[in-house]
Amino acid sequence: MSKLATRLVIAALILPVLGFIIFAKNPYWFIGLAVIVLTMALNELYVMLRKKGMDSFRMTGLVFALVIYGLHIMEFDLKFYFFAMAIFVIGLFLQVVIYKDIKNFPKIFYTITPVIY
Repeated sequence: MSKLATRLVIAALILPVLGFIIFAKNPYWFIGLAVIVLTMALNELYVMLRKKGMDSFRMTGLVFALVIYGLHIMEFDLKFYFFAMAIFVIGLFLQVVIYKDIKNFPKIFYTITPVIY
């Protein structure tokens, strides 16, 4: 089977499911889909950075992004976002201290920037 035929078959199978998720009366299906897609996009951004030689603390960034999504979905105040960001930055600095390698310091920037973006 050619690549085009494979893509058409997959699209034919996924489109009804996607239509159900988007038009369902329960919004949690759509929210779950959005969280999955956003997390996959962030992971892809980390992979692109790694291919350019910019390593990051990928799992820490993904976990923090999930926390931010959760705070947004539950409609917490803005102060909780700043608290979560402070914990995130402190955790990244602790990872650099634990690894005892100053070369890991740029990883902090390469981890925070995609999450904020």
